[in-house]
Amino acid sequence: MDAEVSKQDRFYNFLAWLHVNRTRVLIVAAGAVLIASVVGFLTWNKHHQEDVASEALSEIKGSTRAGTPAPAGTAEAYLKVANSYPNTAAGARALLLAASTFFDEQKYEEAKQQFEKFARAYPDSPWRSQAELGIAVCLDSPKKTQAAADKYDEIIKRYANEPAADLARLELARWQEQLGKPDLALRYYQELVKANPYTSLGSEAGVQKQQILEKHPELDETNKIVSPKPNVLLTPQASATNAAKTNASTVKATNPPAVKIPAPANK
Repeated sequence: MDAEVSKQDRFYNFLAWLHVNRTRVLIVAAGAVLIASVVGFLTWNKHHQEDVASEALSEIKGSTRAGTPAPAGTAEAYLKVANSYPNTAAGARALLLAASTFFDEQKYEEAKQQFEKFARAYPDSPWRSQAELGIAVCLDSPKKTQAAADKYDEIIKRYANEPAADLARLELARWQEQLGKPDLALRYYQELVKANPYTSLGSEAGVQKQQILEKHPELDETNKIVSPKPNVLLTPQASATNAAKTNASTVKATNPPAVKIPAPANK
């Protein structure tokens, strides 16, 4: 009975507190509703922006076949989508496509700027390594440079487990060939063949490797002959001497010296 009365007292006390603090309670409740509404709107807006950006990107008519130039103004159209929807996956992809299109048009400086912009704007993107590789290729075109080689080496070390690292190895091997360092190029090609045995990249590296070995057969490990350890040949005189020594040792071992018998004493 006392417990039931205690519950009623607490309930009436809560009603009294609620009456006194009703204004504060209404403000807190309204704030919670507002926050929930804002979060809901932002979530909806983000999905909506993604949909709109994807639709805008799909409307751009780029090149449909490899080796075929894109229509004029394609790179600029990609940039427009990238700038209009910077915080969307479609916008990020549009920026990469713009850079790639500039590169195909041999506008290497413009392409490099867009690849660098992507690397800065999307540091956590899974496409970051592709952008870094794009920077290296732009540095590599149209003339091979040490800056490009350094960038390839950086990609190999930084993205060791990503496809971009293997592509960087391939380009670095070609660069070493042009420098007249077939041994270094061969090492990269061998690594690619070993790591990509059943892919087009591995096949290409295998072809390049074979071409180097045809030009420089001395680099082929299978052509290196290991000389056997020479046998020591004894001259007849040395053989006879060794035989005499052996026989003498045998005689000494099998025929012990005779025991000396002392002479009889004089009487």
